[in-house]
Amino acid sequence: MQKNLFQKSNLKLSDEKSRPKHVAIILHDRNRVNRTYLEMSEDNGVENSENHLKQIVETAIETGICRLTLICPNAGDLTEPKVKSSTSDLFAYLFGGDSQWLVDRGIFLSYLGNRNDLSPETLLLLKHLDNRAPEHQNLRLAISGGNDGRKAITHAARKIAVLVKSGEIIPDDISPELIDKHIDLTNLAAPDPDLVVITGGVKRLENSFLWQSAYSEFVFSDAPWSDFSSAHFYAALLEFTSRERRFGGLVATK
Repeated sequence: MQKNLFQKSNLKLSDEKSRPKHVAIILHDRNRVNRTYLEMSEDNGVENSENHLKQIVETAIETGICRLTLICPNAGDLTEPKVKSSTSDLFAYLFGGDSQWLVDRGIFLSYLGNRNDLSPETLLLLKHLDNRAPEHQNLRLAISGGNDGRKAITHAARKIAVLVKSGEIIPDDISPELIDKHIDLTNLAAPDPDLVVITGGVKRLENSFLWQSAYSEFVFSDAPWSDFSSAHFYAALLEFTSRERRFGGLVATK
């Protein structure tokens, strides 16, 4: 088992202004598609994924992060290769069916995608968590089983084109805010992520959240998701706090 690189008492980011409010993690796990690694994991008792996720969520809550979005561009690479992949399998892989753990920590869980793909058990879990009072929510956790960024922007353009054709708006009314309003799932993932962490040594977005990550900071981790611990996550948060965010502007001069 990997030794923690920090103590919980040290889980303090600098000041609230430099802390990311919304963090997105793109899950890549090259080891999970390697059968040899799976056999080694079983032999050596490597922690399963839901334990990793719980560590990440605990760290997010302790450091004051308001929103955490997990983006799984290739869900089939994360679940057991012998089993046909589905979004339901992905939920089981991430949470291990431990819904009470989510409730106890005041986690509001949402799914970015077509709920018709989900099992009745998962739908019941989401409904249960959706009905809780806002004051009992410590973290808004969103799961995306695959987000086609180009398709989302294309669909938004089509919706706006229909509005223009019908005379409801004119071309001069089209703005980033209008596009943001019509992009699928944006309202569930809002505000846009301040930080996007990409695991598994991958150095690309995988066509995920293209519009929403326009001004996000990126941190790339060589650790695959199955090895991505709270220490890796906290290191990414620290790197974020050391950066100067200009949102396309120039460096301020003294």
